[in-house]
Amino acid sequence: MIINMHTYFVPVEMAAALRQRSEPPWVEGLDDGNERMEHAAEILGMAGEVTGGMIILDEPDWDAAEAFDKRDPYDRAGLISAREIHRWRLRWSFGAFDEDGFEMRSRERAD
Repeated sequence: MIINMHTYFVPVEMAAALRQRSEPPWVEGLDDGNERMEHAAEILGMAGEVTGGMIILDEPDWDAAEAFDKRDPYDRAGLISAREIHRWRLRWSFGAFDEDGFEMRSRERAD
């Protein structure tokens, strides 16, 4: 089951310090049982500030997705103001992206 999680951070003036403290445990957790994470991305505001995140997971069931959600260090640090969890289906793939989020190859249709 493919899951899409969107997180929305607390206001920017509060978020920077909280994110800085909770990022190392979050990144360490990527190698600790989160092998089903397909993609992780930052949601940016108009000025380029990080206002949230998006994760695509391939979990066996909804309970596993919720268990992943409860382990989120950002949430435990008080960084998350809201979260949405949805089942997800890929309809189009727009290729690979570089570290700045720019496309590196041509568009492909996902079947």
